[in-house]
Amino acid sequence: KYQIKCDTSLYPLPAGSCSSLGGSGGSCTDDGGTYYEACKCPLNYEWSAAARKCVCLADFKYTCAGTGYAGGSGESCDNKYQQCSCADGYYWDAAAGECLKSCANECTLSSCASPYTCRYEDCSGKYCKTGCVSGYDWNEAAQTCTSQCAASYKYDESNCPSASYYHCDTSTCGGKYKDCKPVLYSDDAEIFTVDGFTFAKTADLCPRKEFAQNGWNNLSKTYGTIVNGDYKYNHLYECKDQNVDDACYNLFEQVRDAAANSTVNVTQDMFCGNLTLLKGVGKNNVTINGNGHTLTFEKLDGRDFYSAVNVNNLNIISKDRLTSENKVFFDACSGDAFHVVFSSEADIQDVTVTAYYLGRVKASGTVTYIKSSGYSGGRVNRYEITAQPASAVNVKNADYGKVTLMDNAVLSIKSGRDIPVHINGENTAVNLCDYNGDKLNMSWEGYVCKNVTVNSNKEIDVTWALSSNNEKCLSYVTVNVDSSLCGKMNF
Repeated sequence: KYQIKCDTSLYPLPAGSCSSLGGSGGSCTDDGGTYYEACKCPLNYEWSAAARKCVCLADFKYTCAGTGYAGGSGESCDNKYQQCSCADGYYWDAAAGECLKSCANECTLSSCASPYTCRYEDCSGKYCKTGCVSGYDWNEAAQTCTSQCAASYKYDESNCPSASYYHCDTSTCGGKYKDCKPVLYSDDAEIFTVDGFTFAKTADLCPRKEFAQNGWNNLSKTYGTIVNGDYKYNHLYECKDQNVDDACYNLFEQVRDAAANSTVNVTQDMFCGNLTLLKGVGKNNVTINGNGHTLTFEKLDGRDFYSAVNVNNLNIISKDRLTSENKVFFDACSGDAFHVVFSSEADIQDVTVTAYYLGRVKASGTVTYIKSSGYSGGRVNRYEITAQPASAVNVKNADYGKVTLMDNAVLSIKSGRDIPVHINGENTAVNLCDYNGDKLNMSWEGYVCKNVTVNSNKEIDVTWALSSNNEKCLSYVTVNVDSSLCGKMNF
């Protein structure tokens, strides 16, 4: 009947494959029946040639579910809608194709100016302040930013006039400075005092100028200092204290003139002020035997014992008069002014030292270091004690130092903190009374483990100060808690 065959690439759909709506587009009939290009689709659908089926119209694309949605609006297709109904407090934004929160119109700024941080309100197109960038403090109530420098920068001509004061820190904030230091002297001053200590332009102006040590006169020169607010290298002389006991001058002269391997005896308590003890050049192994007496020093800056000496059976009281204000007399606005008892390593036996900076010592017999008040001058490590074999070292109120224990040495710490303990001997012991911390830092010489007993009046954790290699020594540490321990420490 039919002399042709339908091309199924052009008419792929047999009449039976379409719904009751039938086919659409072109058609072809042959012995096999009628074939169509496409099928007719119901309302809200359209024919997809790629999928060979009816699919929803493209604008049926919203599921209308989630926060802010009340459901679909109008007709649907495969559970999708052309637009949605929104819950209370939300509105349909056709451009965005979603339910948006109703505009609260909270923001009023057309831009976000520095130094503020802001949030942008889409519905109003405005900005709201939320805080400040780094370096500023945010006041929520006032909605303002204040530079953090304002609190620390508080000096200007009104409260720190340049005629009498100067600034070490020259940075400014709002025309103000951080610090205000008094001008300590003027160019025309010949001799004057700072906190009770005498300074002079020439050595001859100082009292007791005849006193000499090792060929030095009795003066110590300052370094750069402040004159009329300007930094100058004036090399002013710090006169030795005229209130020093004559006995101390005599003692120091004896030490200066002592022969090598000799002993100088202290016969009474003495006030040595800001004198500095020096032994003679090349005079090694000079020993000062205190006979239980006390030497008292009082200094702004410098050393009490400049040379390496041996000190036995002596009490030393070293009063630190250095402050953040008067230190600039020695180092202007920078440098490292400080007051220390021993500037070179000293061998001390049966000595008690009350001072801020002890320095470096080798301790024999019973040695007690009691830290007093003072000014750090920027330094951290204030003492280094090597406890000789079978010695007893007592440390009170101290921090930021180091103690090394030789064979059978005992270290007792009362109210200290940040004191690393280095073990370089067998059968050592550490006693802790009210140690200000829950950890004791320990290390071992050459990572060679040796026995040590730690006694504390409270729970203490032993950690390792220098290297994880010290962890292997944990089994060599015995920790005991004795609540009565403090009552056994008589220092």
